[in-house]
Amino acid sequence: MGSDDRPVQPDWERKSVGAERTLREDLADPEEMIARPEQIAGTVARRLKEAGPEGGPARGRTVTLKLKSHEHEVSTRQTTLGRATGKKGEFLTLAERLLYRPRPPEEPVWLLGISVSSLTAEAARAFLFKNGYRLGPEEAETVAVIRQVVASKPSREALVEWLEANSEPIS
Repeated sequence: MGSDDRPVQPDWERKSVGAERTLREDLADPEEMIARPEQIAGTVARRLKEAGPEGGPARGRTVTLKLKSHEHEVSTRQTTLGRATGKKGEFLTLAERLLYRPRPPEEPVWLLGISVSSLTAEAARAFLFKNGYRLGPEEAETVAVIRQVVASKPSREALVEWLEANSEPIS
């Protein structure tokens, strides 16, 4: 068989970004658990920087904490924010809150994970403002249309084509 060096360009939209870590030893103390997710949150934040359309940045509104007990039972706790985020510090704060809600795990944990979903692409919005375009009064509708255009024809040219036809440059 031959090989193809071209980059893979999937025709699907990413739904979530996450990372998890298997611990060297089971942890039963919630305070010890809280000290562990910093590297996980950093990995998630880095991955989000390339998770948007065409490798651009993305942010997410739903943050999920995954806990796996030494009995191999998986539990998840999640929260949905009013606005999207991509910041490591916010992931850490939310992971700590989720760990204690409704209460800390009763069983020792050997795996911790953080994932972010309800993703929003920053690329389209950044592109708009960088290139002097303004959104119409119905911003949510405009962003939804941009997402459809990019999803149906994932290219910068498609976005430029749509912008030129449906918006006016800032004077």
